[in-house]
Formats: sequence, C-alpha cells, structure tokens
Amino acid sequence: MLKLKGIHKDYVMTDEVVHAIRDLDLDFRRNEFVAILGPSGCGKTTLLNIIGGLDRYTKGDLIIEDKSTKQYKDHDWDIYRNHSIGFVFQSYNLIGHISVLANVELALTLAGISRTERKARALEALTIVGLKDKAKKKPHQLSGGQMQRVAIARALINNPKILLADEPTGALDSETSTQVLNLLKEVSENRLVIMVTHNKELAEKYATRIIKMSDGKIVDDSKPFTSETLEQPKIQKTKKSIIKTKNKKAKNSAMSYATALGLSFNNMMTKKGRTILVSFAGSIGIIGIALILSVSFGFNNYISSVESDAMSTYPMTVYASSNMNSLLSAVSSRPTHELPEYSDKEEIVENAFISNMLANSIEVTKNDTTAFKAFLEKDETVTKYGNLWNGIQYTYSQNLQIYKKIDIETNALVNEIINLSDLDDPYSYLGKAIETYRTDDPTWTPAKAEIFKQFLNHSSDGKPSMKDSVEQSFKNLNFNAFTELLNNEKLLNNQYDILAGHLPTAYNEVVLTVDSYNEINDYLLFGLGIKDASYLMSKVIYAQMSSVSIPFPGTLPEPASSPTFKKSFSDLLNLTFSVGIKTQRYDKTIDSTTELGYHYDYQYDDEVEMKDRIDNSLELKIVGILRNKPDVNIASIKGAIGYSPELLPYLIEQTSSPSTGGYYEDATVLKDQIANPELDVLSGEEFVFPNNYETNLDDFGYIDKDHPEEIRIYPKDFESKQKITQMIQDYNEMVGEEGKITVSDMVGELFTSFQVIVDAVSYILIAFVSISLIVSSIMIGIITYVSVLERTKEIGILRSVGARKKDISRVFTAETLITGLLAGIIGVGSAFLLDIPIMFLINHFAKLNLLITVPWYGALVLPIISVILTLLAGLIPSSLAAKKDPVIALRSE
Repeated sequence: MLKLKGIHKDYVMTDEVVHAIRDLDLDFRRNEFVAILGPSGCGKTTLLNIIGGLDRYTKGDLIIEDKSTKQYKDHDWDIYRNHSIGFVFQSYNLIGHISVLANVELALTLAGISRTERKARALEALTIVGLKDKAKKKPHQLSGGQMQRVAIARALINNPKILLADEPTGALDSETSTQVLNLLKEVSENRLVIMVTHNKELAEKYATRIIKMSDGKIVDDSKPFTSETLEQPKIQKTKKSIIKTKNKKAKNSAMSYATALGLSFNNMMTKKGRTILVSFAGSIGIIGIALILSVSFGFNNYISSVESDAMSTYPMTVYASSNMNSLLSAVSSRPTHELPEYSDKEEIVENAFISNMLANSIEVTKNDTTAFKAFLEKDETVTKYGNLWNGIQYTYSQNLQIYKKIDIETNALVNEIINLSDLDDPYSYLGKAIETYRTDDPTWTPAKAEIFKQFLNHSSDGKPSMKDSVEQSFKNLNFNAFTELLNNEKLLNNQYDILAGHLPTAYNEVVLTVDSYNEINDYLLFGLGIKDASYLMSKVIYAQMSSVSIPFPGTLPEPASSPTFKKSFSDLLNLTFSVGIKTQRYDKTIDSTTELGYHYDYQYDDEVEMKDRIDNSLELKIVGILRNKPDVNIASIKGAIGYSPELLPYLIEQTSSPSTGGYYEDATVLKDQIANPELDVLSGEEFVFPNNYETNLDDFGYIDKDHPEEIRIYPKDFESKQKITQMIQDYNEMVGEEGKITVSDMVGELFTSFQVIVDAVSYILIAFVSISLIVSSIMIGIITYVSVLERTKEIGILRSVGARKKDISRVFTAETLITGLLAGIIGVGSAFLLDIPIMFLINHFAKLNLLITVPWYGALVLPIISVILTLLAGLIPSSLAAKKDPVIALRSE
C-alpha cells in the first residue's frame, strides 16, 4: 500500500545543507498502528509530512498503491491528501472562527460532497468521538481533549486510508491521552495509523509496530514489513459506519466560491471593528464619486427639466421661408485670399465683410411645409414617431386679433384703435386720455386743456404732430396675448395647477394663466380690454411729450394712474372676448381694359372694417384659470390666454373656404382670386411676379391649412428631440436636395452645451476623486496581506485537508471581494445620506429645486467598481498566501 524507497530530504540553509532524512526505506501494511519514536530533530515529523504529501522528498520515491509519486503534480498531492490522508496534530489545528461542525466538514467540502450529506456525516463523526452536542460551538469553547477528538473526527470524516498523528497526546493529560489513543487504536483496525510520539510507554501499550529513528535514519523496527515477500492481512470491518473500507473514485479536490466566502466572512466577523473601519476607509473614494454623480445627476435632470419645459415653449421649428443670419455668416466667412494666419509678409489685405453680409442677406431658405405636413400626418409616421412629441402646431400668416366691445355706440377696438385723431371725442382714446388728466389734476382748467390740445396738434417743418406721434406709438403696441395650447392634456396637467374651472373642451373656450403671485401683467390687461386703455394712452402721451425738444408751456401734466386691478376667480370665469382674422374691404369695378374685365379697389375705412370684424367675430369664453407649478421652469403658455387647438382650424374653415368667399358674405374678391390664379384681381392683369398670387390671398384673409407658415414640433425630452432630428434627416434623404427642409433649434443647442459643460466638470472631478479610490484599494490590499499573516496557520490546515493553492488564493480573494462590496455599499449608502443636507444647501442658497440623489446606475455600478478594484488590489496578497509552504504555515502561531 505505502512504500518509501531511498527517501532523502535535504533543507538548504544559508550556509549549509541539513540532511533531515537519509536514504530511508520503509514499507507499511494497509492496517496497522505504527508509532515512530526518536529524539527531537531526528526527522520524525519530516517523515510524517512526506508521507502526508505536505512536504516533498529530495530524492527517492514514495510509492502509493504501487504507483510512483515522482511525477505527481500539485493537484495530485491535493487529491491524495483530501482522499487518502487524515492529519491529527498536537496543537489540534482547528480553525477558530468557524464552528466545530464546520471544522469537521472541511475535508468533505473540498471533496465536493453535498451540503446535506456533509452535515450528516460530520454529525456522525462527532457522535463517534462523543461530541455531537458540541457541533455548534467554536473551538475555543472546548477543552484540549475535546478539541483533539474534533481533530480526529475531521481526520476520519473523508474515510482516509492513512491517518497521521503528530504527537496527538502531547498537550493532553493522561486520562484524555488514554481516550485518544484508544480511539486511534480502534481506527487502526481498518486503516494505517502512523503516530509520532516521544512517549515510549504509550507507544508500547497501543502501537502494533514501533519504529525508532535517529539522525534521519531508522535504527529499529519492531515489526518490519516488505511488500514483495509478505501477504497483506485482510481488513476487519467494525460496526461503526465512520470506519469504512470502500472508497469512491478520487475526485479533484476543490473549494467552492461559497465556501471561500463563508470562511472569509466568518473570519471577518471575528474582527467586526476592523472590518467596518477598513470598509469605511475603502468607501471614501466611492463616497466622493457617488456625491459627484448625485450633484451631476441633479443638475442634468434640472437641465433636462428646463429643456423639456423650454421645448414646450421653444420648439423645433420649420419655417416656410426665412432669411439667413447675414451678419453671422459674414463674420464667420473664411478669407478669400491665400495669406496665412500670423503671416510674416509686410502687407495688408481686405476682408470683404460688407460684401459677404449683403450677399448673404438676400439668401432665403425655402421649406416645403406642405409636403412635410403631409408626411407628419401620415398614419405610418404617427405610428412610428408619434410618441416622441408632446404635440405639433401649425401656424399661418394670419394671426388672431382680439376685440372687445368697450362701448356699445362706437364698438371700439382694443389693438387697432379707432378715432385716435379726434381730441374732442370723449369716446376716442386720446379724448379719454385727456379726460383722465382733467380728473386727476385739480388745477386742470378748460384753458389749460385747450393749450394741451394745441400742443398735441402742433406741427412744424413737415414733422408729424405730437398727436400723430402718440397715435402711431399706440398703434404699434402689440396686444397679442394668445397662445395655442398643446393638444396634450398630460403635459398641461404636469405643468399647471388648475386654480379654477377646467381646461378647454370646445373650440371657443380659453384659459387664463397667472404667475406664481397670481398676477397678470397690466400690459395684457390693457390688451385684453379688461382695463381701460385710455390710462395707458395717457402714459404714452406723457412719454412722448417728455422726449420732444419743444417745451410744454407751463407744468407738464402727470399721467393718470389707472385703478388697481383685483378680481376674484369667479369674476374672470366666463368672461368673454371676441376674436377673428384680419379683414379688408374691396369694391369691384367694371374695367373693360383689363384681361378680367374688372378689377377690385381697396376701400380704406377703419370704422366700416371694424364693424365687419366685430360683427363677424367669434366669441370666446374663459373657462379656466391656470398657474404653472412651482417646479416648472418654463411654461408652455407664453401669453395670458391659452386657446384650444381646435380654434384655428375652425376659423380657417369659416373664413377661408372658397365657397363662402371669405370672412364676410359680400366680399367676392377672394373667390374671384382663387378662380383666376394667373391674374391679379386688383389690377385685372397677369401677375408680374408669380408669388404675388400668394400675397393677394394673404391680404384677402385666406389661409391654406395645408400650407403652414411654421411647423412647430414639441419633443417630449432631449432623447426624443435627437430621434426627431434623425427622422428629419431620413425625410431629407427620402425627398432629395430639392425637397429637404431645415429646422431651427437654437434652444436645444444651448441646453446641449450646458449639459456638455456639466458632464465635463463631473468627469474631471471623478478623475480626481478616483485617485482616492485607488489609494483606498491599495490600502485594502495591504490589510489583506495582514490578514494573510494572521491566517497563516489556517492556510496550513486547509492545505493539510487537501486544499489547492488556488483554493487558498480564493479564500483571500473572497475576503477582498467582501471588503470591496462592503466598501461600495457603505459608500453608496453614505452618499445617499449626505445627499440630503447637500440638496438642502444647494436649493436654499442657489434658489433651485434640484433632486440630489445617487442615480440608479451609480448605486449599481459603484459597488461593482469597488469590488473589481479591491479584487485587483488583493491579487498580490492572495498569490503570496497560495505560495506559502504548508509545513511552515502549520508551525506558525
């Protein structure tokens, strides 16, 4: 079974070679109790280690089951120790941080035995040695004899063929020694037991064979055996199931990752304080990166939120036609000469800035909005891309005009004022403005008022009078406070709180928006006719009079103050306005000299046109009052009034149908022009320029709903905007050079720049903080090496029961993995906690509404990064652990 042939073992020291074993020949029977006696240093333990495969012989051969071990590799010795050898040491060599049961299971764990069978066999082994009730205890809770019996149970658990006992009773009292030796003697009935001892009496009492050694040689053998000449005795089976003779085919010993993790985790739990401190130190870099990611995430979300809100106000826009930015083009144009930058030539050349600007100023970008609108409305386009935008708006050349019947007799118009020039008319705005002066100024006398009127009417050197100047200034005021609501109720509900009423449900319903203080700009109140515009006119008069060089005789009247506006929600709900499209009157004149035989003349009469507009206008009603939510940065409604997306299509149908001829019944000019697209109905002749046809239709109030002036696309978010951009690129490739369109998206470009800056700063900060992360990982590597030194004896124990070098490496790799994972979790968790005060401080001092938190990808990836770095840092110490000599490791304390 086991044969040593010419075994030599030499130890090379610094200045000499020590011959521990010299030319030793020895055979062993399959089952016998062999005691090896001899003085200290004679080679007993070295022989035991060579037989157990812990140490390698220098010369000779160890023959196991008639097979030479000269060609054995490390994994062959590992299998041999795991399946054929059981060690019992003088100092017990139990692993202190795991339970008694786990110590006994160790060899079975490496043998790949299932957890259920492993536990059953370990409990059975402990029962045989009388320690089943101690299975859950730790080794330090046992007496010396109990620990030695646990060691015997561990040695026998994997049914080894050879049991090696090195001074098993050296640390025991006589009674306990007797118990242990009786157990070993019983075991020797079924296997080979080799015991090294100094106690001659115990050896003679229990051993069946005594071998004496001196200076590395055998000097006496009480029962020599030669395998070539003698027959092996038959093995006698006992009743105890732990002592078996049937061995399964040896498998490669291997420690599972779960076992490695369990060993390392249990060891780390015995040093909880140090484990927590090391993990926290390793988490410093993770905390720094997590905080940077948190702030970056908050700012990027804020930018995305602002961008998303801005997209609802400043969409991607396709214009039917637009002039290019001539100044920008001129500035950015490259020089036309060949002189390089920073030339050494002593000459000055021209930069054609003005020429380039003038050349570029006449360039006009034309977009076929008709074709693009048709593309956007296709079913396949809506199906494929419809989820990318909050809505699409089409705008036309005609704008909505607001009308308010201020006076029943005059039907005065708000944003195109009637009778401005009549200073004596109490219903005209100039007249009413003068009245406001008279009311507010107690010194205002008829004589003073007359001087004031004369001053306003005064004109010299062909210049317009003050009255005319005021009239023109007031006419130029733009009171358009209308914005079409996006056809997206979810977006509106996300951006606005409905303070009263509801969102429009019909084309003639509108909503009024207020700011965060529930205010409406007085300019809009004048424009909407809610406040009397004569007060605004008085301010315009005062501003004009203050700026002229002709001094006003006497004291300049101060402008009147309009009453403070304050209304309840109920006062404004159901308030009505009138809205319509700009119209003009034309008279048809028979003219035989024209190709048409007639022509139309424009009839300029403000009051008549005013009556037409008011009589044919559409009444709108305020049905809701909205206020943008506190966390919305840019709201989608730019004006004070938001109208239904159904309104404009309705007005187009009512005002621009060729069958009705225009906005009012007696205007046939539109019908005639549509019927004669080649002829100008205003002159009766052919058009001089082809585009004059569209100009006439525009002047006549016609709107072609299939040919919008602008197409506004409102992306849902930045990612959607990118996909829409790609959609437009695909469209341009499909239609070719002549049909391609250009898109204006200045806001998107601006926010992209902001995001790039935030990301760049974040990356730079992460790069700096990563240095601390690397330093932390190196520190963990050093701590792991300290752990290797502390667990050196455990390394020897694991190797003695068959653990491979890679298993030892795996144990310490598992320790760094646990440390790295704990560091990552602590780092991310600490960052989450620190995010709370950081978010409060930033929002408090910067007046923002940021959500500062570790993003999900950071919470997931950072612990993984921590684990990877600590694993890398643990490669060297785990490699050093694997290379440790098991014999030397077992001697360490």
